[in-house]
Amino acid sequence: MDATTLGPFDPAASSFADYAERLEFYFESIDLDLLSIGSNDPEYDVKTEKLKSKRRAIFLSTCGPTCFDAIKTKVRPRSVKEFSFAELVQVGAEHFDSGINVTHARYEFCTCTRRENEVFPEFFQRLTNLAKNCCFGQSQDERLRDQIVVGINDEKVRGQLLAKLVLTLEETVNICAQIISKTSSGTYVSKIRLQIIQVQLLFKRCMFMFTIQTRVIGSSYSNDSGKNKK
Repeated sequence: MDATTLGPFDPAASSFADYAERLEFYFESIDLDLLSIGSNDPEYDVKTEKLKSKRRAIFLSTCGPTCFDAIKTKVRPRSVKEFSFAELVQVGAEHFDSGINVTHARYEFCTCTRRENEVFPEFFQRLTNLAKNCCFGQSQDERLRDQIVVGINDEKVRGQLLAKLVLTLEETVNICAQIISKTSSGTYVSKIRLQIIQVQLLFKRCMFMFTIQTRVIGSSYSNDSGKNKK
């Protein structure tokens, strides 16, 4: 795939955050994602620096004159070569995505913790919403996983997560959802229990009415049968 197929950034067509996300997918398609280098590789540091340099070069050569000039102006008097790809992406996001302060967005994300009696799906949804403006790029899953561990506010759950040598975001979500749904004792669980009780009562009432109606119908049928025999 030719780098030019990615196309320049067009502020009128999409947000810079979306463009940065497309860049990450493109890098992945040509094996320029950071995960393509094994941590056990003896030349890990050298290869990583070379890969980061290529990512920056592709970004700056394909982002288009509008984006390039804006970033170059923002970082003056320093040169764009002095910044990593991730740093340049953050500069671009702060410039083009008006109203989005990446530093503040990351502060909000990193200080997000699970509220008292908050069910895990709601906490996870809040985290994913906050991550949208953080420009985490390819590291977003790891950042979400780490913040869940930090902000879960449940020592039992955190202990299970920290005991894992390898922990993915999917596994983190599954563990938290299962344990917290079993142990939560707040308003949410109370409402569910109340709903269950209400359904059970409704079912019992229906069965009771059905039994009475059956007896009435049966009695009426017996009386009618007796009359007919007479």
